Amino acid sequence: AEIAHHMLRAARAGGDSEPALEASVQAAREASARLAHAEAAAHYEGALEAAALGELPGDERRCRLLAALAEARRNAGDLDEAQRRYGETASLARRLGSVELLAEAALGYAEWQLYGVVDHAAIELLQDALDRLPEEDSSLRAGLLGLLAVRLDPQQDQARREELLREAIAMARRLDDPPRLTRLLCLSPLVHWKSESSERRSADAAEAIALARGAG
Repeated sequence: AEIAHHMLRAARAGGDSEPALEASVQAAREASARLAHAEAAAHYEGALEAAALGELPGDERRCRLLAALAEARRNAGDLDEAQRRYGETASLARRLGSVELLAEAALGYAEWQLYGVVDHAAIELLQDALDRLPEEDSSLRAGLLGLLAVRLDPQQDQARREELLREAIAMARRLDDPPRLTRLLCLSPLVHWKSESSERRSADAAEAIALARGAG
């Protein structure tokens, strides 16, 4: 962190920006490892500043830095800023034609919303990413399907919500992807919210707990 601080000050004074960017990213990763997420976000901001100061090439690298910054903001609890940064990541990913980065940004953008609110921007972003992804099985596609199931309006789209989550869970099983499967099973209470679905919720929760225990 101290090295990144001095490298960034040097870059602001006209020095080489590449070392400032690299040191800032390393400092951000070290901060994240200590769960100092707000500090990590500040270092990612420094990395983006260094990239701009030096007019360093690589829009894809900037896109990945934005995604890392958004994740750090989310982990720090700054959800509004995290969503804004995920939105920037998604816009840049579209311009780059990077479907993977767009999908990751969509998952981050749509992860949180106010209870009882239908976030149409999140739904559109998830659907856009799904439309661009190849139709074959993938962990990203399963994640997008599951989160779209949660975000759709439970009053108007309940049947589709249940079908999307069923499809997502089946895909995760085919992929033999326990982390993704666990996350999807944890979405079950948000989708299967009706009283007659209590046995389904309970079974999915029990499986998620078993998978988590198995993973340590």
